[in-house]
Amino acid sequence: MTIPQRAVRVAEMMSAMLPIVEAFEVHGHADVDPHINYAYVSPRSELPAPVVDAARRMVKLGVTRARALAPRADGDAEMFVTISGGFAGDPGAVNRLVAERAQPKREKLARAKADSKSECHLFIWLDGTQPGAELAVATMPPPPAPDIPLEVDVVWLATPPLATPQKLWRARQSAGWEVLR
Repeated sequence: MTIPQRAVRVAEMMSAMLPIVEAFEVHGHADVDPHINYAYVSPRSELPAPVVDAARRMVKLGVTRARALAPRADGDAEMFVTISGGFAGDPGAVNRLVAERAQPKREKLARAKADSKSECHLFIWLDGTQPGAELAVATMPPPPAPDIPLEVDVVWLATPPLATPQKLWRARQSAGWEVLR
């Protein structure tokens, strides 16, 4: 099963947290109970409705706990925020990455292919910016063959280190992924 990945933009998250934390402050709550999943569990009856609503909005942001570290001073507040989430290998992300990386190079590859009888190769380096694809390559069998653009004969997919990749896959127009390392 693949867990959808959602990038967390910290500045946006913290901006969205401000009205949530203010709702906690107004009702005297400095800490949101990390043992209650406000998205699924009915809150305790003694919690004010605005606190419950704020906690649910917090969960939608991917924040599992928020705590005021100190009382406000001159309008500024210090808070501790915990975000969490999981991710899993996404074999489909591997093939989407091939299409994504090939698209801006198609014209260049077509010219190279027209000028030569040599094969055109596309190299894709998994550098940690694609965790679902990287985890799939590291832990799962290869997905079905990617849709390789006609301008590309061979796709290479590698994980660090550069000199001797830990994982190395190859796909050809005529065949699916082949695990080389």
